[in-house]
Amino acid sequence: MKIVTYIVSVAAIIFTFIPFIPSKIWFVRVFDFPRLQVSFLLIISLLAAIFFLDRKPAKWILVVLLICSIVYQYTLISSYTFLSKKEVYDTIPSTDDNLISLLISNVYMENDNYKGLLDLVNKYQPDVLLTLETNEIWREKLKDLNNNYPYKVEYPLENTYGMLLYSRLDLLEPEVKFLIENDIPSIHTKIRLKSGIII
Repeated sequence: MKIVTYIVSVAAIIFTFIPFIPSKIWFVRVFDFPRLQVSFLLIISLLAAIFFLDRKPAKWILVVLLICSIVYQYTLISSYTFLSKKEVYDTIPSTDDNLISLLISNVYMENDNYKGLLDLVNKYQPDVLLTLETNEIWREKLKDLNNNYPYKVEYPLENTYGMLLYSRLDLLEPEVKFLIENDIPSIHTKIRLKSGIII
């Protein structure tokens, strides 16, 4: 049990500090996301270290590192828990004209269930539809949306980064930008709500 405790504890500490490596490689960046899971692993490791390890300097060094890791993880996830103060309070819209419905679908470019997406759009009737991983075939298969969505920004790509944006609401100053890489687009636009408010 002692060896397992040391191995799991050291792994959890490493998982905590890997994101400090200034790299865009996926197996480094992936550790930016499972903060809650790593926190639970750290807490379990801390309890195991306290109860199962001998009273040697290595134990206390490990305990201190585990506590530091837990505190660090907590600072990153605390604002997403009920323990944190609300920054934006719930509101009741003064009118339905200030509401917007949005449907975002990552279609997975190799997927050919075009009807499935069209059925979803017909069912929910969103004001704005954004599809991701769309290529030229998807653009062609979704052309029937043009009847109900007069405003659009289409940027189909064959590299799984294509995007199609359809809107019933007026799109103002729509623009395709490349903020990350030259072949990874993002769509920037303002939208005029039914009330006339621009968001």
